[in-house]
Amino acid sequence: RDLIVTGVQTCALPIYCLSTDKELVSSIRFEWHAAEVSSQLQNPMTQSLRWAAFGLQPAADALARGEVAKVSSNDLPAGAHSLVDASVKSLIAVPIRVGSYWWGFMGYSDLQEREWSAPEVDSFRAAAKILGAAIERKQNQDALLEAKENLEVRVRKRTKELQEQIQVTERALAKLAETQQSLMDMSRHAGMAEVATGVLHNVGNVLNSVNVSATLVTER
Repeated sequence: RDLIVTGVQTCALPIYCLSTDKELVSSIRFEWHAAEVSSQLQNPMTQSLRWAAFGLQPAADALARGEVAKVSSNDLPAGAHSLVDASVKSLIAVPIRVGSYWWGFMGYSDLQEREWSAPEVDSFRAAAKILGAAIERKQNQDALLEAKENLEVRVRKRTKELQEQIQVTERALAKLAETQQSLMDMSRHAGMAEVATGVLHNVGNVLNSVNVSATLVTER
């Protein structure tokens, strides 16, 4: 309702990016327009738009500085008329900033030649600021969720590593206990053999003494 009262006929929301050669490229993502104005959302010329190619670099530079860009359709560079409806006479673009960087802009147009009033510009700036804050909040929420998911993945990975280390340690301890038991059994068996050898040695000594005594008795 407010847009109609102020005479605005279209409201476009392009987002931008830089191409590999640092040239500004933008595409319209959302749009509202009056019934008598054709949609530019379906205009292939407004998608992946290279600003410099249409002589719009000065406007892009102004938006990048956080300034509002105003233009009359009569002042558009040659070739740029294909980017707007033929009935549009006045345009204004307000930058959208998300945090410290330029995210995109909100563009408005009117079918009459006009000067955009200070209250209108302030309203457009306020709308862009609210939208920028909402986008930043959403990005922060997404970043927190991603960080949480990454942390959970790292915790699961570390837990699995610890479990594997515990299993290896338990197997090593079991093997050590088995080895110790074997050594104890071997030691016990070795001790019993030593005792048996001692007993047999003592028995041999006794038998030798008996044999000697028996020999002496016989000789007498």
